[in-house]
Amino acid sequence: MRRSRKQAESVAGMGIARRWGAREWDAWRHGVESGKVLGREDGLEMAEELPRRAGPTLRLPDLMRLVRLSRATIYQLERAGRFPKRVQISDNAVGWHEREVLAWKSSRPRAR
Repeated sequence: MRRSRKQAESVAGMGIARRWGAREWDAWRHGVESGKVLGREDGLEMAEELPRRAGPTLRLPDLMRLVRLSRATIYQLERAGRFPKRVQISDNAVGWHEREVLAWKSSRPRAR
């Protein structure tokens, strides 16, 4: 059962001074759905156990604008293992993790 942040605060009776991040709320929701009653410290501990989110995913047109390479070149570099691997978003869609692409781009030598 999903609850809004305001409902979660009132249900748990938390008077938190600092706002929770998305990972902390995910951990809290996971605890509520599993039947555990969690406090702030429990949410923080469980947030450390959750996998980190990969961040934004770039689709091919955005990727091509960012790295200034053609589609064919991107796929050739990926096949050769010199470009980040694409990830399956859905049955008919792929994308690239923005963080990995930016790391790849920063590792490339700059043109003179």
